[in-house]
Amino acid sequence: MVYRGHIERGAVVFDDAAALAGGTQLEIHVVPATPPTPEQAPKRHWLEFSGIIDDLPPDASMRVDEILYGRPDE
Repeated sequence: MVYRGHIERGAVVFDDAAALAGGTQLEIHVVPATPPTPEQAPKRHWLEFSGIIDDLPPDASMRVDEILYGRPDE
């Protein structure tokens, strides 16, 4: 029988709801990850906008709501 899953925070998480009894012994075979296809790869076109806004305050990342909407974070 084959169960598929992944590692999450150091524990095996099954992709399907596998109900295995406590104490069940497992033998795990690691399957190498396949590289993403061009369609699956993250798009990097947003990098062209990096660094074009240079007049934000130094703490802009912590005051996003205030800067965008004119009110402080709640």
